[in-house]
Amino acid sequence: MIQRTVVESRRSSIDQRLASGVQTLATQYSAVLDSSNAALNALPRNSQLQQAVVDKDTATVRKLAHLSSVGNLIVTVADARGKLITLPQGPNALSIKRTRIGTPRAIATVHTYVDLTSLIGLSQQADKD
Repeated sequence: MIQRTVVESRRSSIDQRLASGVQTLATQYSAVLDSSNAALNALPRNSQLQQAVVDKDTATVRKLAHLSSVGNLIVTVADARGKLITLPQGPNALSIKRTRIGTPRAIATVHTYVDLTSLIGLSQQADKD
């Protein structure tokens, strides 16, 4: 009887930690989605970025994308042919959304990703606290 109580108590503790971890992960992912929307609303309209793309000013494009990459959000910019101007997003990145710069002809694409490794790491760290 006592052993059964201990097992059930342990199972309940694991369930609580799992629920807490999932809730933390969902909250953090929601924040990344909000950051992605903000970046995709602002960055493609940024005249400095547009000019840097046209001028093939890689340093400025990378700087602006890096400044838009906050927390677990990764922002990349590719030229009209799809060649990355910025550094790649990394192997553990999950695509969120992309938008084109320029109408009717695109001059570049801004793409947002979530860094899953960091996101899950933060979730596990919060679970230990």
